[in-house]
Amino acid sequence: MKGVRIQISGVVQGVGFRPFVYNLARRLDVNGRVRNDASGVDISAAGARLSEFVEFIEANPPPLAVIKDIRVSETDIDAKGFSITESGGGPLRADIGTDTAICDDCLNELLDPHNRRYLYEFINCVNCGPRYTIVNDIPYDRARTSMAAFEMCDECRREYENPGDRRYHCQSNCCALCGPRYDGIDHAVEVLQNGGIVAVKGIGGYHLACDARNHKAVLRLRERKHRDEKPFAVMVANMDGLDLSPAEERLISGVERPIVLLEKDYFTPAAPGLSTIGVMLAYAPVHVVLFHKGGFEALVMTSGNRTDEPIATENGEEYLGHIADFVLDHNRKIVVRNDDSVVREAAGRPVVVRRSRGYAPGAVTVDFDASGVMGCGAMLKNTIALGRGRQVYLSQHIGDLQNEVTYESLRWTAAHMKKMFAVEPEVAACDLHPDYPSTSFAQSLDVPVIKVQHHVAHAYACMAENRIRKCVAVVYDGVGYGEDGNSWGGEVFVIDGKTVTREAHWSYMPMIGGDVCVRNPLRLAAGVLRERGVFLPGMDDVLEMARKNVNVYYTSGMGRLFDAASALLGICVRQTYEGQAPMELESAAAPLEGSGSYDWSGLDGAELLDQMYRDTSPVDIRAARFHNSVIDATARVVLEISGKTGQKNVCLTGGCFQNVLLLRGLINKLENKLAVFTHRLVPPNDGGIALGQIAKVCFEKEH
Repeated sequence: MKGVRIQISGVVQGVGFRPFVYNLARRLDVNGRVRNDASGVDISAAGARLSEFVEFIEANPPPLAVIKDIRVSETDIDAKGFSITESGGGPLRADIGTDTAICDDCLNELLDPHNRRYLYEFINCVNCGPRYTIVNDIPYDRARTSMAAFEMCDECRREYENPGDRRYHCQSNCCALCGPRYDGIDHAVEVLQNGGIVAVKGIGGYHLACDARNHKAVLRLRERKHRDEKPFAVMVANMDGLDLSPAEERLISGVERPIVLLEKDYFTPAAPGLSTIGVMLAYAPVHVVLFHKGGFEALVMTSGNRTDEPIATENGEEYLGHIADFVLDHNRKIVVRNDDSVVREAAGRPVVVRRSRGYAPGAVTVDFDASGVMGCGAMLKNTIALGRGRQVYLSQHIGDLQNEVTYESLRWTAAHMKKMFAVEPEVAACDLHPDYPSTSFAQSLDVPVIKVQHHVAHAYACMAENRIRKCVAVVYDGVGYGEDGNSWGGEVFVIDGKTVTREAHWSYMPMIGGDVCVRNPLRLAAGVLRERGVFLPGMDDVLEMARKNVNVYYTSGMGRLFDAASALLGICVRQTYEGQAPMELESAAAPLEGSGSYDWSGLDGAELLDQMYRDTSPVDIRAARFHNSVIDATARVVLEISGKTGQKNVCLTGGCFQNVLLLRGLINKLENKLAVFTHRLVPPNDGGIALGQIAKVCFEKEH
């Protein structure tokens, strides 16, 4: 009989797509078969309600499926009834699913005393649970995951083989009789209730947990982890008591279950000095069990790692025993380390701060052929990216490449991604900085290496994500190696395809002592004001170095300008973690509307700091005026450049646009005059640079 062949690509394997199609076909009396193939799912179908069948598949796929392409062609069908058949061969092209939070069905079973999986910490189905973190190789089946060590019992096997069951071909299907187990969960609850610290092995690594309402426990965790001021994330069992906007509610309850930065102060000891707190919902069954048994209102859940190292995945006692009073381990191997993702909301738009569990290694669809290009990322917040067709796969957060352990994580992740996506790089793109470890990694791949200036890569990342080819790009970031030998970071580019013009930039500021100014931003402020004839007290050694021009470097970095402003206002004079000074400056600012701004022109950071320093208004007003002044000056310059060039697109990118006051203010200033593009899928910070490196290389190839 005449019918159709439906070929579907995307995240369509391991997410219940075949049983979904099978049950739909039986309901609509459609004949044919469905199977997995090298590219995704392949369906042959015929029947009177065929058009309804095709439309329903496209409009209502399974919860975890992501359809990237669906092709329908006519064919002859010789079938009676509908069946699921063996997978087809060919080169593997299907995508790997991401790790997702426990679904409502599994949650109900987990908390049902009459269910055979009652309080079983590894309950899952095709609609939830681990994917990427347990995969050793492709194609995705149990034998190639860390679940291979656990043989299904008869009852789990019956579920696995029943197309009408939501655990049909769920590769991680298990129960307490046949699956992995935790050792000592009741003791872990007792330790937490008594104010202790527990290392909890989860989906992508360990957390360090304590009762968020126990101030002594939180301070003890800070002391043991040598983390005096950096904020901790907090986990809650549900959204009760959280005052959320609709956008925040969508983010925090999505299947990705990221940490969401909320502009409310729920748990003061967890985030000192900030008006925001990172909150996430319990996403793994073990978290639900801990809350259920312990009755906690909230738990601190921070990454379980040694200082400056990636999140630990094995040997919890060895790595974290000096911090934790008890290590709650399980016996399933974590194949891929995958830290929690972090997002926030600004002007109704999501801002991804860290893209990892729940999002990685999901692809970004682009409007160019990215095949065979690997982006090696930057020094800080490193991620890598790999192109295949019009998809760019961005890795999970790897971290700051400050030691051999993190660098080894970079190497391992690159090798794993090449295997997972069956792509061997033909070109490596990396940062212009010659001393970045990611640059060395690119050079070790034995393929041609193309270097892309740091802030240009930021701009192209935003363009690639939004699929545009021309724009005025505002790149406000920390520091990056510039083409003139100085450090850039407060840039306004005009980009047309492969052509980049540095149209404007913030004035250069002296960094006396180099990177020591990052930890001690008052040094930077002293150097800037010295050039304005203002000499800060107690800075004689800094001023002497400046007079002799000893170890003085220059930067246009907006991040450094925010550092200096924060220090000048006495908000943060010493940074103990990256971004502390700007974050505390943002938190300290009064509402921007009605606070006014300073009267100045151009992009002169020294003049701005000078006016702010001489202002005698309260600190919160001066902090707000600083933000307003940066917003006003930027908007003026962008509109002038747009008028001169005729360019009506503007991209806002770089780490400074994690600041929602800055981002929201510029969107409000520009959106009625220009098309304003921001990041929604990848971080504006260095975690998104690998995408931009690939885009720049591919734009060059096209021309």
